[in-house]
Amino acid sequence: RGFSYLYAFSCFLIGAGSFFYHASLSFVGQWFDVMGMYLTVTFFILYNLQRLRKWKPPTFYLFYFGLNICLGYLLYAQPLMRRYLFAISLAILIFSIIFTQLKLKTFINNKHIYAAIISFILGITIWILDLTKIVCAPHSLVQGHAFWHLFTALASLFIYLYYRSEKEVSSTIDNN
Repeated sequence: RGFSYLYAFSCFLIGAGSFFYHASLSFVGQWFDVMGMYLTVTFFILYNLQRLRKWKPPTFYLFYFGLNICLGYLLYAQPLMRRYLFAISLAILIFSIIFTQLKLKTFINNKHIYAAIISFILGITIWILDLTKIVCAPHSLVQGHAFWHLFTALASLFIYLYYRSEKEVSSTIDNN
């Protein structure tokens, strides 16, 4: 349950941080926006490690907060590295998902992780097209960056459902 609350907090911070950044267009707003993304990605990386290593919650929280304090400092000290650090974190996340499933061989609904990946790829593609002004309408109500937010929020939901399905499937099998 504590993990669910921590994940919910990271998702809340993504939304609140993004709102703050877009409202202020400030460095502080950007820090909170990106920090929410780091909190979410590192949550799942460490959650996979926790599944493999069977950490007790305090160990997980120590690694989680320690890692994110380091990332928060790097975000402050080297703000131009934010996208590279996030991309590296995503690559580590994908590797950790694959590696963990290969090791644990648990029952889990893979369609959710595929949906998360597709949603994220759609979001990042639209964001890049908007950022590079290939498909950009700055005075329109329809913004590519807004679709980035919608698709990545959807990806967050799917990845949550992916991990949630592991418990549901295994408990259903145990009851039969």
